[in-house]
Amino acid sequence: MSTPNLEELLAGLPSALAASARAGVVRRYAKRTILISEGEPGTSLYIVLSGKLKIFTSDPDGKEFLFDVYGRGEIVGEMAIDGDLRSASVEAVEDTVCASVPLDAFRSQVKSDPDFAFDLILTLIRRSRHATSHARSLALESAYERLAALLQAAAVEENGETVISEELSQQDLADRIGT
Repeated sequence: MSTPNLEELLAGLPSALAASARAGVVRRYAKRTILISEGEPGTSLYIVLSGKLKIFTSDPDGKEFLFDVYGRGEIVGEMAIDGDLRSASVEAVEDTVCASVPLDAFRSQVKSDPDFAFDLILTLIRRSRHATSHARSLALESAYERLAALLQAAAVEENGETVISEELSQQDLADRIGT
């Protein structure tokens, strides 16, 4: 199987996001590769061109809390734009291709492209709403309720049946529902 070129990887992405990716360097990451480590300074962000990344935090004993999993067309590491240290870690959950975009190039695009800036604001609002909903769920719902909601959200219709196509281990389920 041939490796897709940059234009194949960018096909179907919004034009402003593709332009941002072109300002970066395309990198391939094997499954379980850490792209961002919590607490480190950030100099770039990543646009996922293929594959999936998990955003998480962990304690010294290795206990993790999963914020979310992002795939193609998503931006991760964007919070470094404020110059503060990384607030979470990012790991490839499968082989992944990203454009690593320097923050200066990203800031320039935000300043010069109001539509792109507005789309970024909408992404940040969507993520803030998700975080609020997740916090509410952790605080007010039982583990069983959170598990049922996760399984319902993961379910899709295939050949007239409701299935969960993503393979989820017990640890994946626990990480996603905060247990």
